[in-house]
Amino acid sequence: MPFTPSERERFVGRLQSRGWTLEKDTLWSPSRGLYFNDSHFRDWSPAEMRDVFTRRGDRIQKSAFDGWERSVGEHRDVCSAVAEVLSA
Repeated sequence: MPFTPSERERFVGRLQSRGWTLEKDTLWSPSRGLYFNDSHFRDWSPAEMRDVFTRRGDRIQKSAFDGWERSVGEHRDVCSAVAEVLSA
């Protein structure tokens, strides 16, 4: 089941409090390496998003490419925001 409007609002708010920016209808990570738009909220449930970003963050950490720490941190921001949405 996709994000409800209230789940989306809480998710966006939690990421904005972590330094993410909302420009028009796109939410950007601080590095601008990640973004979310309508399709992400329409196609994934909060639990699916958490699972996808947990796996991606783990893969990035294992690869240890240049800048991986920031990327993993942004993926963890997503997972934390989803966890807060799911626990509300």
